[in-house]
Amino acid sequence: MDKDLTILALAFALLFGCSRQAEKPRNEAGSGSGSVLHLRSAAEFDQLIQADKLTLVDFYADWCGPCRALAPILERIARRYPHRLQVVKVNIDKHQVFLPRYGIRAIPALFFFRKGKLLHKSVGLPRGGESALRQQVERFLE
Repeated sequence: MDKDLTILALAFALLFGCSRQAEKPRNEAGSGSGSVLHLRSAAEFDQLIQADKLTLVDFYADWCGPCRALAPILERIARRYPHRLQVVKVNIDKHQVFLPRYGIRAIPALFFFRKGKLLHKSVGLPRGGESALRQQVERFLE
């Protein structure tokens, strides 16, 4: 009986405990480090999008395959423009308040902001991959 419980506990841990990754530590906004910021609270969002530099917001979910494919691209783009661009990731499962606020019905959803103003939005993986997204960023950096 104890052996059955141990096997059941291990199976449960494998199914549920390993499927969720711990959220990466969030870097401080304005640090210029070129890394992706992870939103901690909905209250913080408005402050981040008010920045003078371009803000690229990625609305995503951990379970979303295209979102996971986009993550390393966003990391590289953030490192490429560390003093001119901040990339903010918003987990929609944790921050559902943004879904109706921005009319998000599919993810990944990429929104470009500067000084609180929405400049552009797109849904899905960018056609043309990383180079297309980089071109979009550069267009808004001009």
